[in-house]
Amino acid sequence: MAAPSRDRVTIDLCGIGDAARAAARMRGTTLALFARQSLVAALPDEATVMPPRTEPTLDTGATIKLSVRLSAADSATLATQAVALGMSQARLVAQLIRRAQLPMPVAERRAELHALRTSNDQLAAIAADVALFVRTLSRPNLATLAPLRQRMLNLDADIARHLQVAAALLARIH
Repeated sequence: MAAPSRDRVTIDLCGIGDAARAAARMRGTTLALFARQSLVAALPDEATVMPPRTEPTLDTGATIKLSVRLSAADSATLATQAVALGMSQARLVAQLIRRAQLPMPVAERRAELHALRTSNDQLAAIAADVALFVRTLSRPNLATLAPLRQRMLNLDADIARHLQVAAALLARIH
């Protein structure tokens, strides 16, 4: 037996819309649910009424359209957050449903990548100084080492700072 399909119908209420909405409110339900209940009540007793299908599809690769009603403020927040994270609203909602860790906001990712690039540039300059130091050590005139002495003393600290920035970025990426 085939699974029941979801049928959609648009109904012209021909002037009874206010009364139907009021009746739905009195029952504490939506107009759509009120209309479905009214149609079920109008069916002959022998008609088999299938409840709406609520179980998820077995096809895990399928994409299902989901309509969600949000307040204007919540909708704006969802849109803003999705843009800030560099993802679509649907992907953001899917990540939230899975309780997956959200990516770092795009602006923060860019700032950390900039910091890493800056740190790499500084490390490259330090590496050039180390190479010059090694070449200078092979010369008999050791007086030329004086300008490099302070930079070499700070080498460990500079490299440690670079590694902290790189490690923080890599931890967030993975």
